[in-house]
Amino acid sequence: MNVNDIKITLTDAAKAHIAKAMERHPGCKAVRIGIQTMGCSGQAYKLDYVDSIDADSDRVFEDKGITLVTDEKSAAFFDQGLIIDYETQGLNAMIVFRNPKESGRCGCGESFTI
Repeated sequence: MNVNDIKITLTDAAKAHIAKAMERHPGCKAVRIGIQTMGCSGQAYKLDYVDSIDADSDRVFEDKGITLVTDEKSAAFFDQGLIIDYETQGLNAMIVFRNPKESGRCGCGESFTI
């Protein structure tokens, strides 16, 4: 897999939300997007604010002025692209991940399978 083939895209709403969150984390240099094993479908997205980037193991992307990093293992889940959105539905607001590689999600929407 060539990291240059991976495209991680932020919607304008996600960019605005993440930029505000980064301001509340002094020293934050990037947002780490990862995959963790959990939930009834097996995998879940994880988003963290990080103050350092490991040049040897992190894959670095930039979209709309936001630096995004991921590890090689998680990057394999994004080889068909990943769109990160921020949606408000009624009283709920959340980061939403759209990955064309997903083949299903659990009923609560917390985890997915590929």
